[in-house]
Amino acid sequence: MTQLHAPTVLLFDQDLHTQQTVQEVCQQHNIPCAVMTKFEQLLQCLACNQPLCIICSDTAIGIDVPSQLDQIHTINSHIPIIMLGEQQVEVSVAVSAIKAGAMDFIEKPAIRHPLQQHIDTILSSLH
Repeated sequence: MTQLHAPTVLLFDQDLHTQQTVQEVCQQHNIPCAVMTKFEQLLQCLACNQPLCIICSDTAIGIDVPSQLDQIHTINSHIPIIMLGEQQVEVSVAVSAIKAGAMDFIEKPAIRHPLQQHIDTILSSLH
């Protein structure tokens, strides 16, 4: 896995529309976005990079949200994580994500505005 040199948003999601939306938000902030479609790719990239944040889908096959977050936090316990979920997801999934350390749980497809706000917050905390 290659090293990412600029603060990068790591995106784990298989939905093309979501990928496009996140990439557009990142472009507006002049932040690179690395897209992964497999959770193992995300973990490998996280192990050798210090990303700005992770935007992670709740739909990893065979992996529940708390397990995803535990695996991420084992590698980097301070990385901000924003979970994305399908519209009308069970409230318990969103609650478990927040309890497990996600900074927010955003329902698709209306993710642009909340993501912009979170990226602004993360960037302002760096200064």
